[in-house]
Amino acid sequence: MRVKKNDNRGFTLVELIVSMAILGIIAAGAGAFMVAGTRAYSSMNYTVRLQYEAQLVMAQLQERIVDCSAGVAWDPAESTLYIVNNGVDEVEEEEEEEEGGEGGAGEVVGAAAKTVHIFTYTPAPDPDPEADPEEAAPVAATPVGEPRTITYGTGRAAETLNVAATALCAKHVDSMNVKLKETETSSWAEITLKMSNGNKTYTATQVVSLRNRPVQADSWDELWDEMN
Repeated sequence: MRVKKNDNRGFTLVELIVSMAILGIIAAGAGAFMVAGTRAYSSMNYTVRLQYEAQLVMAQLQERIVDCSAGVAWDPAESTLYIVNNGVDEVEEEEEEEEGGEGGAGEVVGAAAKTVHIFTYTPAPDPDPEADPEEAAPVAATPVGEPRTITYGTGRAAETLNVAATALCAKHVDSMNVKLKETETSSWAEITLKMSNGNKTYTATQVVSLRNRPVQADSWDELWDEMN
């Protein structure tokens, strides 16, 4: 009787090479698919974040501009928007009452002063063509804010302009521009923001009506002279 031996030779070298090649092709395809998905998500995320940030700062600008009662000025040299209201806003009036009390000094100042809302854009510094990129020092924050940001501050103006501490309003801003226009029957402000994050860019433009027909100017000094 002939006994059949068990075949325990395993896989041949050719079979192993073919199997590894097939697995490599499958892994490469799966990896490319995952990388493409990750890049698409990152790209969409950057775009959505830019749009959301632009909507937030536009909403703040519109809220302040539309009810402006005294004057508005866009200073292109300082990239600063000044929005002036007669008297003191409700929030500041409450703070004055807490500090001065009824009939105190706070009410006197509030009656004479004007409320000023200030939006300042800080551009990125121009690169030095002669500087060595490897030895260049990191860019320090300016007194107003970090480069490519918009900051917001509020204060009062009587004989001088006193501004409280500023707060960050938006980041990733490449440029900010405000065009003030006026006709015999209406006045408005056209605001344009250009923003970028990563390789994505976004431009937002909004036209805001000035319902109270405030004074318009090209600088703070000119605006203050026109209002007084």
